[in-house]
Amino acid sequence: GSLDTLGLSQTTFNCLDLGRSTVVLYARDNSGNADSCQVTIEVIDPIAPEASCRDFTLALGTDGAALLTPDLINQQSSDNRGIARLEMSQSSFSCADLGINTVVLTVFDQGDNSDSCLSRVTVVDLNKPEVLTQNIQVELDSTGMVMVRPEAIDAGSYDNCAIDSIWLSQNVFDCNDTGPNLIRLFVQDVGGNINDRAAVIEVLDNQQPILVCPENVVVTTDLDGMGGCEVVIPDAQFDPVVASDNCSLDTLFHDYELSSSPSSLMGARFFPGVTTITWSLTDADGWEQSCQFEVQVIDNEAPVARCKDTLMVQLGPNGMVSLDTSL
Repeated sequence: GSLDTLGLSQTTFNCLDLGRSTVVLYARDNSGNADSCQVTIEVIDPIAPEASCRDFTLALGTDGAALLTPDLINQQSSDNRGIARLEMSQSSFSCADLGINTVVLTVFDQGDNSDSCLSRVTVVDLNKPEVLTQNIQVELDSTGMVMVRPEAIDAGSYDNCAIDSIWLSQNVFDCNDTGPNLIRLFVQDVGGNINDRAAVIEVLDNQQPILVCPENVVVTTDLDGMGGCEVVIPDAQFDPVVASDNCSLDTLFHDYELSSSPSSLMGARFFPGVTTITWSLTDADGWEQSCQFEVQVIDNEAPVARCKDTLMVQLGPNGMVSLDTSL
């Protein structure tokens, strides 16, 4: 007879039917005879998903690490059957990744078809460094200055990544800064974050002033050409040879009473004999210094004899008369 009807157990397939399945073919002739057979149908999906990425800024934690998940860079990737999974070329980031990183996002569908896109992941560190300081004392040098390195103030500052640079609000000190000075230590990390903390730098002036007296001196009474039994010093030769300090002087004086000025022996009068002179110096910070020298005055001028032209004397009863210098 002739074939009457042909039928299939399933004629429509979708994403749920991916893979192999059995379909039955039914046949019937005009006489009512029927038969069937089975055929294996393999359903495949040749259409790849469409990957779509977005850029993302990822902030590191206080431990210097961060985790990137696919949803952070996936921008509505799609597939005709639905997305099965997302994979990334890198998911863990650290301080070594600061800046822009290219991450590949791969999208897989149920048929294991895939598509990829690129995302620019900018890793940033928003955590400020932890600044630790210590107070210190420093001494001025002989020039009245001292330079302080920031490492002397730093007491172990740290950062979740790494410290890039440190500096002080003031690192050079002079005589005007003696005593406590409030400064700040600044710390910048490799991510550009800056933090600071206060510290006290106490500036000390432990440099004693320098005072040098003249050498012991011997002078004669004819030094000033006045012909008297004393010497008047015409210049500053008896003043200190050196009177200096790294900062500033407060007082400079001598102990010789026969001088019109307490800070200079110019114009002072000295008489024959040995006189000990003491010079004393005090600087602005209270440090004292003193020195001594001797002035020996020698009378080298002969006396001048002056006689009366005529002296009348009268002999006594014994026929004699005595003369003395008073006459």
